[in-house]
Formats: sequence, C-alpha cells, structure tokens
Amino acid sequence: MEALPFGLTRTIDAYDKLEVIGKGTYGEVWKARDRASGEMVAIKKVIIHHDKYGFPKTTVREIRALSDRDLIGPNVVRLREIVAAVPAESECVMLHDRVVASAADKPGTIFLVMEWAPCDLAGLVASKVPMSTAHVKAYVLQLLQALDLLHRHRYLHRDVKSSNLLICADNTLKLADFGLTRLAEPAGSATRGRMTAEVITLWYRPPELLLGATAYGAEVDTWSVGCIMLELLLGKPAFSTRSNSAPETLGRIFGLLGTPPPGHALRRLPGWDDASFADQPARLAATLAQPQVAAALQDVDGEGSRLLAGLLSLDPAERLSAHRAADSPWFNREPAVPRSRPSSVLPPLGSLVDLEVDRHEFATKQRLRQSSGRAGNAAATSASAEPSVRSRALGSRAGGRRCAAGT
Repeated sequence: MEALPFGLTRTIDAYDKLEVIGKGTYGEVWKARDRASGEMVAIKKVIIHHDKYGFPKTTVREIRALSDRDLIGPNVVRLREIVAAVPAESECVMLHDRVVASAADKPGTIFLVMEWAPCDLAGLVASKVPMSTAHVKAYVLQLLQALDLLHRHRYLHRDVKSSNLLICADNTLKLADFGLTRLAEPAGSATRGRMTAEVITLWYRPPELLLGATAYGAEVDTWSVGCIMLELLLGKPAFSTRSNSAPETLGRIFGLLGTPPPGHALRRLPGWDDASFADQPARLAATLAQPQVAAALQDVDGEGSRLLAGLLSLDPAERLSAHRAADSPWFNREPAVPRSRPSSVLPPLGSLVDLEVDRHEFATKQRLRQSSGRAGNAAATSASAEPSVRSRALGSRAGGRRCAAGT
C-alpha cells in the first residue's frame, strides 16, 4: 500500500477540544479551537479497533479523496491536516514510517482536522428552520455542483445524506464524510460488477442498491440528491422507515413513484424475487401539489417537478447526471440562484437560527430526546398520585414515546 499523502507535523495538543458533535463506529467528531490561530475546526477522532486490522479503510479512502487536488472546490469540505496523540517515541505505533497512534491511546488514535461549519442540513431540517424556495434551490444546486466535480474525476461519494452536508454561516454548502468514496469502474470493466450494494444510508439509497445491484456508477449519488431535494420540500426525510429494512424502504419508494412495470430494469435484479410489492400508482405529482410543498417549489412551468422526477428516476440509466441536473432551468426561475455562487442570494444563516446553538444532527437529536424525556417524566409524575395500575400504564406509554422519539 502506498503511503498516505499527509505527513504529521503537529499533535492533537495544538487544539482545544470543546464538544462532541458526532459519533459513529469510526470514532467521534469534535468541535475544537486551534490554539495558535483561535480558528474553529472539526476534528474526527478515528479509532483503530485492533492492530491486526490495520488502518481503517474508510479513513484511508477519506484522506486520499480529500488530498486529491482535483477535488478542491467551494462545496467540498477541506482537510486541513492530520494529527495524532504522540507520547514517548518508544510507545509509538508506526504506519508507513509515520506515527499514527500510541500505547497510551489504545486501541489507537488519529485525528483528521477539517474546516468547521456551524450546522448540517439534517440538523436544520430537524429543527424546523423555515426555508424559502431560494434556500432549497441554493442548497440543491451547490450539492449538484459538488457531485459534478467528483463525478468528472470518476469519484463516487456513496454516502450523500443531509447529515453529511455542512452549512456555513454564509450558507455555503460543503459535502463531507468521504469514508465510502471510491473511484468508479469504467463501463465494460471486468471489475465493474464487483462493488458492494451496502453503501449509502438506507433512506437515501437508490432502489437498485436496495435490490442488490453491484454494478453502478454516479447515478447512485444523484438519486440521493433527489431524496434531499424532496426532504427540503417536505420538511422531513421522504423515505424514512421505522424498521430500517430494505423491503420497507422500497415500499415507501414505490408508494411515491409507483411500482416498476413488467420488464423494468429493477425487476431483473437479484433482490426482486425475495420480496413482494403490490402494484401502486405514482403519487409524486400529488405530493408536489400539496400547498406547503407547492409553495416551496414555486414550479410555475413544471421545471422543478421535471428536475425532481429526473433525479428520482427508478431506472438508473434514465436518471439525471449531476451536470445535467445543475443545468435545469428551474434554477433560473424566480427566485433565481446564480451558478457562480448560489449562496449569495440568501440572508446570513444567523438571521434564521442562533449559531451559538449546535445545529448538527447529533446535537439536534440529543435535544429532541431530552425534550421527549422531560415530557415523559412529567406525564409519569402527574400520574403518580393515581392508583398504581393507572400509574404503570401511563408510565409504560410515556416510555414508549421516548423510545420512538430516539429511534
């Protein structure tokens, strides 16, 4: 394996970690301050779970993608540097002649230092922040421009979702989390059909991957853009499910877009025969005609509907590319957003939300869970003066609500 493209010139002691803003199997993400400059940054703490497994593949992929100069752009998050917790030299763990972890930090700690943004799109949506048509257009266009840059250089992101879209104070959108990114296999390549279908968070995963496709390209990312555009219009994720199962997600998709007819490409995929789907008509037009959605879309000539339908095409071969989608006339209609700097038409983010309050998905969900927990405790306290059977019943229901809210 070739050496990683970043050397380690500073340690984690160069930063003051302030608060956790994200957690996952990869480790943690912290808001931090550069002690030298005072600048805010985001620090991803990567866990090496066991020495024998080596450096996590997702971290290697992220570092390689974000160190590729071809991917430098206004809508791609910037990797500032890589640092590690470094003890005495005798305790160091080495990777390609570089210190990456230490015995004191077992099972191993390395930190990716990224540029900071006060919000992510999932946190804004969950906080019910009011968004105008201009917001929807500016965010969708910036995401398409970021993906167009990736796709022109053969990169597939494979994890486009609202929590991976950072929003800066000036409303610049930054595509983040490149841990599943890989280079696309050329059409006709012998290895094109050997990619995994287990990528992209379920609510944003296209139907062909839900059905087990292993040969795919950039169209899997643009499906996710369609999901995010619809999420902005609806004010909630469009294909969310309680069970987080592929069949239920497919049922939600077909319930909105219609069941694919006989002979459709999706029916030839390996997972089709493993599930049963009732024939359903498409309901996308009716959904877009709902007053709240229609007001946000402002689709006087149908261009917005055509853009969304093209991004959410059930047939991957007919799905819009990021480049074609970014050229949609919908972005030119009032309120128009300039392609040179889409965020310039929006008021500062601080005019909509208090930027002192963390609006990342992780913190927003924590606040919602705490709020739900307080409501459940209040109900249980109120019921405690009544007979014990009544109290147990109320307590059971309150607990159920807390569980559902945190799911």
